[in-house]
Amino acid sequence: MERKQNRGITLIALVITIIVLLILAGITITAITGDNGIIGNAGTAKEQSEISEEKEIVEQATAVTMGKDKYGNIKQETLQEELVDNDVEVTQSGNNFICRFPSEREYIVSQEGIVTEKKGLLASEITGEHYGSYVMNYSDIDVADGGESQKSDWQIYYAGKVGNESEEHIYLISSNYISIESIPATKNNHTVNKGNYPYSVSFTNILADYSNGSDDVAEETRYLNKQYYEYLANKHVSSTDSNMRVVAYMCDTSVWNKFKTDKADFAIGGPTIELLFKSYNKKYGTNYLAGSLESNETSKDSEGNTVESINKTGYRISNNGGESWTTGYNYRVITQDTTYILGQGNTRGIWLASPSAIAQFIIRIDVNGQVDSDGIFGINQGFRPIVCLKDDVQLEKVDDGYRIVE
Repeated sequence: MERKQNRGITLIALVITIIVLLILAGITITAITGDNGIIGNAGTAKEQSEISEEKEIVEQATAVTMGKDKYGNIKQETLQEELVDNDVEVTQSGNNFICRFPSEREYIVSQEGIVTEKKGLLASEITGEHYGSYVMNYSDIDVADGGESQKSDWQIYYAGKVGNESEEHIYLISSNYISIESIPATKNNHTVNKGNYPYSVSFTNILADYSNGSDDVAEETRYLNKQYYEYLANKHVSSTDSNMRVVAYMCDTSVWNKFKTDKADFAIGGPTIELLFKSYNKKYGTNYLAGSLESNETSKDSEGNTVESINKTGYRISNNGGESWTTGYNYRVITQDTTYILGQGNTRGIWLASPSAIAQFIIRIDVNGQVDSDGIFGINQGFRPIVCLKDDVQLEKVDDGYRIVE
């Protein structure tokens, strides 16, 4: 008797078929609904289209606004008039204008008429409470060559105007001292001398390279010593003193720009006294002054004597709003905050890029928080570079601090 073959689907084949169908269904669902799926991409495309439309509206309004001013300037009220029909609110932030749409997206209009989408904080929006926060992606330059713990992190040092410059900037400071190997040579390729500590230096070898003193200080950085340069201009003098030669080296952007990236305008060897006090006052509510904000001729020293708080040699400082002046404090005026001072070890403090009113001295911050003067041949201080970010740079919050918006 001939046996019939079983041509039906076996249970195993059925199970395999179902599994394959489920896998295919999963792939299809993912392709439609996943992060990069059809629906997600459609939503992204729609959002990008809306952003492009909004940006074009702002660009057109900006062009009309500039055309209405004979100098091509942008005025907030004119830009607002051009955007009112689109329910856009225009506010001013420093020298930039912020255009906010009903979608809650915002766009930055620069003084030059350049429009960019706003994704983070501008300099004018950064407050003292942000100072000391790390900026994670400024640079991976190794500023200290001292091992993994010395890798270059950068901290927010100040945001805003320092002198009479028109733009507001974010300033970053290296979170570590610079190693001897990382300190740049002068424009004539001379190097500083190693001091008593691993990263401390003196300036013996570099003085001849900046023989013009105050005239050798890079033009783009002079506003950071605004009080001093105003004094020189008012008196029609300059200084070739040795302390100004050191300041010229510390402000020599041609050598310190090794720490500059495409996000920065320039880098220098350390903060100035005016930048320090601007930052510290904003963070801690103090009223420290560098030089006189009133009259250089009627300031008082710590004993009540009439003095010039700035003279041709350099700065005096005040920790009480100008009631008294001195060339330095031998007690703590800066709190233990790594934005400003680090613990003793690699140096005893940092050099500031400002001349002291004492001949052959510049200003320093000691590890104990003293702000005073030390001779240019001192051997205990080191460097923490400062970088000035471009005025359109934005910072966005991340888990460990902030990052520059790319």
